[in-house]
Amino acid sequence: MINTVKIDLHLHTNKSDGTLSPSEIVKLSFTKGLKVIAITDHDTTNGIDEAYEAIAKYSEMTLIPGIELSVDIPGGEIHLLGYFINIYDKSFQKRIEEFRISRVNRAKSIVEKLNHLGLTISWDEVKEVGKDAAIGRPHIAQVLVNKKYIKYPKEAFDRYIGRLGPAYVDRPKLSAEKAIKILLDNGAVPVLAHPFFMFTKKDKFNISQIKKIITKLRSYGLMGIETYYGKHTPNEVSYLQNLCEELNIIPTGGSDFHNSGNPNEQKPGDVGPPMTTYTKLKEFHLNIKQKK
Repeated sequence: MINTVKIDLHLHTNKSDGTLSPSEIVKLSFTKGLKVIAITDHDTTNGIDEAYEAIAKYSEMTLIPGIELSVDIPGGEIHLLGYFINIYDKSFQKRIEEFRISRVNRAKSIVEKLNHLGLTISWDEVKEVGKDAAIGRPHIAQVLVNKKYIKYPKEAFDRYIGRLGPAYVDRPKLSAEKAIKILLDNGAVPVLAHPFFMFTKKDKFNISQIKKIITKLRSYGLMGIETYYGKHTPNEVSYLQNLCEELNIIPTGGSDFHNSGNPNEQKPGDVGPPMTTYTKLKEFHLNIKQKK
């Protein structure tokens, strides 16, 4: 069966919490028939140059430089995707370096909590898994897998290090307004990632809250919603499509691929938006640049 999805705007590499290199992600995306991809690592753009070099071998493919940021909201957190990042913006790079440092400090505290729970892992083991990546919870999860405390990385979040887990540690995060401003100042297009997963528990919110939050984000400058997402139900996708039309913002999407080893993980190209999304993102990006 020929893959009808040609664009995937949510891919992670081993520069953050994915396991494939940027070059490997590009090659895999090509084999899946993708034409436009975005590298959206957490708090880092360190994989973008390698991805550009790799994608130069495939003239029919286009790379969007991106990033994913964690943002506080009452009752939960959201993730913001930034598209068409200017990776040479020194002020922007300084800010995301601060975010990476806070990730490391949080990860060290999580390791301590896990040790107190009887799960003996070391910071050196986490660093060995993460190598030169922006260290995060998925690296801790992989150590727990390696030491056979759990079978799949997802179990670590469900049982220990997720927001309701006994080893969870929060970290300082930006307000939504500040995060969107940072992206806009960089010239990037701010998009809300997987909106139906912004709360700790799905039964703690309703559709009206989703719309209220997104409308507020729109007033700050949000320009898109990740509508086509593997864990969204058909009804959720339909709702977000209508909301994008109502608010005049872009419906984006992607697999959120990490190559994590979890069962039933979405692969590049399994889910994504129509190709018109790329045109709209580029148009919005150019408008931001003209206003700067």
